[in-house]
Amino acid sequence: MRSALGHDDGPLASQLRHRIDGAPTAEALWFLRGDVMLCLAQRLGERAAREQIRALDRVFQGRYPEFWGSQPPEPSAVRMH
Repeated sequence: MRSALGHDDGPLASQLRHRIDGAPTAEALWFLRGDVMLCLAQRLGERAAREQIRALDRVFQGRYPEFWGSQPPEPSAVRMH
């Protein structure tokens, strides 16, 4: 996720890096995808942002198949900082 943000030094990207670093679980990272999408869309446009998010989705699909689907998992164990 950090690499998807690239060298963006804007305030949203900086905040997201902090949240990514502090994410306690893979599930918490899954929930940050929407915020990463927003940040990328502002910088790259929606089409390019969607392509990057699809690449992130493949990472989750391969390692965490329970996260794959149209809806994110229930936030039962998500603890955000």
